[in-house]
Amino acid sequence: MKTKPYLVCCRVFKDEIDQLSLAKDYNVVFLGMNLHLDYNLLEQSLTKVLETLSKKSSEDIILVYGDYCLGPNGEMNELAKNHNVVKVDALNCIDCFLGGNRSNLKLDPEDKVIFLSPSWIKFFNYHHKRALKDEQNFFREMFSGFKGIILLDTLGNLEDYKDQIQAFVDFSSLKVLGTRKIGTGSLKQLIIKTKQV
Repeated sequence: MKTKPYLVCCRVFKDEIDQLSLAKDYNVVFLGMNLHLDYNLLEQSLTKVLETLSKKSSEDIILVYGDYCLGPNGEMNELAKNHNVVKVDALNCIDCFLGGNRSNLKLDPEDKVIFLSPSWIKFFNYHHKRALKDEQNFFREMFSGFKGIILLDTLGNLEDYKDQIQAFVDFSSLKVLGTRKIGTGSLKQLIIKTKQV
C-alpha cells in the first residue's frame, strides 16, 4: 500500500499547514524556528531527520525550506541533493508563503523590508521580551538597515496580533508600511508543484 509523502518543514508554516489540512495528504514533520538562530544546529537537525526518514520510507520527501535558510551559498540545495530529496523553489520562508520562484524579490527588490507572518510576529516578540540587554541591542542592530515592516496576513487573523505587532514596532523602531492578505493558497500550490517535479 502506498504511503503518504513527507513534508519536512520549518515550524513557521505550522498554522498555515494545519489550516490547509495537508496532514491528510502528507506526513508532516516540523522543526523548530529557533534552529534558524544557528546554521550548524539547523543543518544537524535536518540531516538527522532526513536520514531517519530515508531509512524508514521509500516515499518522496519534500523539504519546505528556503535556499538561504542554511546560508547564502547554496548550502540548503546541497543538503537536499546529498539526501536525494526535493526542495521547494524558494529563497526563504517569505518566498514560500508567496508561492516561491523569488516572488519576495518582486515585492522588495532592495531587500529593505521585514516581512512578518503570524509565526514571525510571535517568534520575534518571544525573543525580544526574553533577551538580555546585549541581545536586545543585537536584535535592534539587526533591524537597523530596514525601511519598515510589511505584514503578511496568511490566516485572516492579524487583528489577534495587534498588541504584539505594536510591541515589535516599538522595539524595532520600524513602521508598518502595509498589509498583504495573501492567504495560504500560494504555499499550497508551491508544495503541490514541488511534489509533481
